[in-house]
This record gives sequence, C-alpha cells and structure tokens, in this order.
Amino acid sequence: MTAGIALWVLVVAVALGAPGLYAYKKGLLFFAHGVPHDSAAAILQRDTVAQRLLADTGTEPAVDSVPPATRSPADTARARLVPPGTPGRLTLQGLPAGARVTLNGAPFRGSQGEVPPNVYKLAVQAEGYAAFERQVIVSPGAPLTVKVDLRPSRDSKFGPCEQYGPAYNQDGICWDARPVPLASTKIPVPADAPIVPRPAILLCHVSRSGETMEVRLFVRSNVDPFNDQALDLAKTLRWNPAQKNGEPVDSWVQVQFVPERQ
Repeated sequence: MTAGIALWVLVVAVALGAPGLYAYKKGLLFFAHGVPHDSAAAILQRDTVAQRLLADTGTEPAVDSVPPATRSPADTARARLVPPGTPGRLTLQGLPAGARVTLNGAPFRGSQGEVPPNVYKLAVQAEGYAAFERQVIVSPGAPLTVKVDLRPSRDSKFGPCEQYGPAYNQDGICWDARPVPLASTKIPVPADAPIVPRPAILLCHVSRSGETMEVRLFVRSNVDPFNDQALDLAKTLRWNPAQKNGEPVDSWVQVQFVPERQ
C-alpha cells in the first residue's frame, strides 16, 4: 500500500511538476475511483483551486496558441507626416501662350509653381478661347496637375485654325501635312563658347505661300543670345506650306532650333 502511494505521488510529480505535487499534499488534488455524477461540481471547484495554485507558482496551464498574423507594411510603416502649411505644386497642362491665369483672383505666373494648400477657383483666359474655370484643391506638400481644356470662343473673330492652342489641329482639322522649312534650323556656336546652349523651340505661323508670318518663343534656351538668334533665323525662313486635302493652307507649327558647335 505504501509503495503504491509513493508510486502515485511520483506519477503526480512527473505529470504536473512541483505545483501539482504541492496541491496534492495540500489535499486540493485527489483521484477517486468511480466518482459519482453528483460530485462533478465539487471536482470542478477543486480543479479551479488547483489552477489558481498553479498560477500562483508562475506556471500556467498549456493553451493552444495561434501565431499572430503577419502585419502588412501598411500596418507597420507610417507615412511621413507633412506639416499642414507645406505648399503643394500646381502644374497646368495645355496652357496657351499669353494666357492669363488666376487663383481666387490672384495672378498665377507660368504653367507651374508652388501654392499654399487651399481650395481655389482656377480661371484661365486666352484670346480666341472661351473662359475656363474650375475648382481645384491643393493639398499640403502634394503635386496637382490640371489639364486646361480651352474651347474656341463662338464670339471670337478667329477660327479654330487661326489661333494656336491645346486643341489646335485636333483630329487633323487644320492640316494633313505639316509645313517644312526649306533651310536648316541649326545655329552655329563658336568652338570656344563656355556654354553650349540648350535647343530652343519656336512656334511659327506659316502662310499658305510659304512665308513666316509670326514667331513666338515656345520653349526657351538657357542662353538668351541663342534665343535671339533662333528668332532672327525663324523670321527669314521659307517653307513648304502645310497641306489640307492637297491644298496649301496657313498653319502653326513648333520647330526646334539646335546649336551646332563649330
């Protein structure tokens, strides 16, 4: 009998460890043969006391655990905070030359620039086009691109092909074949020039007889004297005029004038 009890105590110690042995000695754990059904509550109460004793000793009962789900980068990485007053960058696409642009009535220079965050009324006026208005929202530190879709004005004395704009020659309405200059558009640059200019793009108005009627700087070079040379050359150019349905027509065309080191 004594050997049996000792063996039983050993089994308890191995199965439950030191906390189980402690509870067994205190009489909080026992194993009865043939426990009646009406004693289930008492056994449950003793088991609860045993679990409390196990918790007091720093040992927790084994629990099936589910590994935590891997967090997505959006949960772990935080976006860089932008101060509320940081200006955004507004870019206007398709802005015709000479257009007047305002934001809430204040002038906006050029086709792009930094603007304080706010809600604005964007207004664009250009000769030969109906007024363009649109609400834009500039967010702190964020870029915003707006396409300026100007329509020819019905009250304008100019037709859709007489003024250059973003919708000029759309769907080939003005010409089928572009005008071509009869002379080179390369401009000589001295070999000892400290800076090689960037090309300049000029907007040329060409008559149906092949003459240059008007010239505008469309994209400037970084060297002002080179821009002046390009304008002087463009004014003297002769052209094969643009063609529409096999007939020569007046036209607008962009032409690149490039530097050529001597």
